[in-house]
Amino acid sequence: MIKNKYNLRNIALAIIFLSAVTACKDGLDKLQVEPPIIALLSGEDIIKKNVKDTIPLFINLKIAASEKLASFELTKDGEVMDFVTFTSEFSSIYQYQYTIEDGLEIGDEVLFGLKVTDQAGQETIRNITLEILNRLFFLDIVELNGQVLRSIEGTIDTVFTMSADTSWIVEGELKVQPGAVLNIEAGTTIYMRTSSNLAES
Repeated sequence: MIKNKYNLRNIALAIIFLSAVTACKDGLDKLQVEPPIIALLSGEDIIKKNVKDTIPLFINLKIAASEKLASFELTKDGEVMDFVTFTSEFSSIYQYQYTIEDGLEIGDEVLFGLKVTDQAGQETIRNITLEILNRLFFLDIVELNGQVLRSIEGTIDTVFTMSADTSWIVEGELKVQPGAVLNIEAGTTIYMRTSSNLAES
């Protein structure tokens, strides 16, 4: 009888112990730190722009986490473009301006990597792909009679500005589609090519 009493007590203690372990595990699961968040304020994961586009590309990010932020890293095709460290921030709004450089061709892609790390050492990574599209007008740099000019031809299908800080030459026809805008800054020099000799243009 006494032996059975002790067995029952041991069983009861074992049940209490297992219940305590389970409760502790559940509590730890609830306290598990969530990873940081990267949310785009504008745009999508895939951004499409035109070839040789000189319009700045803005990447707006909101980075937040349940832990305080530690760092944010921006890469372009694997190369670090910017690195930001934080001290006591739980969230931040990050902005980066990128202008599509010369040399990119139709069908090329630029991959931006976004990585945010919190002070618990957890990381979140998100990628943005910039796709280079075709366009109806073309830009180039030409030299004619010893003078460097920016050439343009085709049909303007977006908002485009011919700036006064360079001289322009129109090759063939230059049209503006309905809804598109061609701005010409005051004082801009524009040549119209009619032959290979600039003096005859």
